[in-house]
Amino acid sequence: MLTPDRQRPRTEPGQVRACLERILASRLFARSERQRRFLEFIATETLAGRGDRLKGCTIGLHVFDRDPGFDPAVDSIVRVEASRLRAKLREYYEEEGSRDPVRFLLPKGSYTPVVRALADATPPRGRPPGPAIGQPPSVGVLPFTSLGGDPAQQLLADGLGEDLAAELARSPEIRVVSRHAAGACRTVPGRPDEIGRRLGVRHLVYGAVRGTAGRVRVTVQLIEAASGAQVWAERYDRDARDVLAVQEDLARRIGAALRAALTPAGRGDPPGADIRPEARACLLRGVERFWAYTRESSEQAQALFAGALELDPGSAAAHAWLARVLAFRWAMAWAPDASVLDDALAHARLAVDLDPDLPLARPWTSIRISPWRARSWAG
Repeated sequence: MLTPDRQRPRTEPGQVRACLERILASRLFARSERQRRFLEFIATETLAGRGDRLKGCTIGLHVFDRDPGFDPAVDSIVRVEASRLRAKLREYYEEEGSRDPVRFLLPKGSYTPVVRALADATPPRGRPPGPAIGQPPSVGVLPFTSLGGDPAQQLLADGLGEDLAAELARSPEIRVVSRHAAGACRTVPGRPDEIGRRLGVRHLVYGAVRGTAGRVRVTVQLIEAASGAQVWAERYDRDARDVLAVQEDLARRIGAALRAALTPAGRGDPPGADIRPEARACLLRGVERFWAYTRESSEQAQALFAGALELDPGSAAAHAWLARVLAFRWAMAWAPDASVLDDALAHARLAVDLDPDLPLARPWTSIRISPWRARSWAG
């Protein structure tokens, strides 16, 4: 069962063993001792050429500590755990192991794993891997760093990291690694790809706090772990007299910006959409301001979306978001002129022309906007 498909590349024993060790040390298996023992036993036996001896009785005795009289027809533990192992392997390869060059598969009706080498396990250079289909974006908020010796700054750094992780965890569409796991990276640093593998996440949030003369500056970066590429970054300057108010305000603002950067619904464009980096930065700042839902923030969002279009007139997402904020401002009576709705429709139609599959603009495609529809779509 170790022989790869004839059309697939051959596997080297060292590479196979390294991939097995990576699975056993992964987030999914590290916290499940029973599943680790099961996979390690059947994989090791198969690699040693004893895969044909893997029967329910053998596994029950060596993995699940059953006595010599164990009968798998009566006690179903091996069948049940094999089903769980298949599901756990699928989950691992959908996320943490998406780029593993060798995969272990456990066919139904068998306890002997198939080892398969993948020619396309590593994405082409220059294209960061996208999220697995049906899998939410995953992120680890690393402990924020205080760049000064002021204890108040350290308290702000620690508190802001905690609050930001909690703010992101409120979003069901984002999986946030536990603060305990992320906090361990303070004492065990590493490259983004190493930390991402250790935490089992695709993105990392880095932050730093610096203070001087009654002011505090917070810088935040969102990094794609596998490639180390910067997805989003921002700098915030605040009066440091009320640290708790600063902490609460920044956690909300940064959380909104990160949600916009991490989720297609927040950005309004599909993953991998072609938009100039400077226009994307403007778009993301606009989305963050839009979600504040105030008169002032909606004005700022409108200006930012318009600015994104000046930088990249061909951005479907920027057209769609400008249409949305115009309709929202009309619905809130902050822009009572009815011509605003015509402008919103014009931008929505441009968005659809540029990208017919853009979900954010689809409700506008074939109907004339009426006031009650604008109110229902604006939120």
